[in-house]
Amino acid sequence: RDRSLMNYDAREATQHLELLHQRVPSDQHVSIQLAISRRNIGEFQGAILLLDEVLLRTPDEPNALLERGKAALDLDRPAEAERFLRQALDRAPNDPFVHLALSRCLLLSGKESQGRHHEQRYTELSSEQLRAGERQAEAQREMRKKMELGLGPPGT
Repeated sequence: RDRSLMNYDAREATQHLELLHQRVPSDQHVSIQLAISRRNIGEFQGAILLLDEVLLRTPDEPNALLERGKAALDLDRPAEAERFLRQALDRAPNDPFVHLALSRCLLLSGKESQGRHHEQRYTELSSEQLRAGERQAEAQREMRKKMELGLGPPGT
């Protein structure tokens, strides 16, 4: 179970991120996390301002483009959202969450077949990531077994 502050108390998490952002305003990761936090508490315009600042410095930042599109969706502006989400898709074509957001956007815009296509891509990519994670976990278990038996690194 996730016990992060963001899931426990989004407003408090936002306050902490605000302080961190004041200390390191040029840190894109902090800015994007703060924008996400602001969106989570309904401060959509504040999120957009932060994301627009990030995109001024780094116009191709896929996470900022994704979050900017989602913020436009929050404000029921699907045409604006689509522009950002398509840019995010160009930069991160295998990110399932880009496809999910774009699907929602297109469905809201009445572009049902395109929306369903991206919904299907989200499902496919999510499944692929899950399988890859399972394969990695299995490989790690096998390596631990070998190490316990003295058959693998270190000192092979």
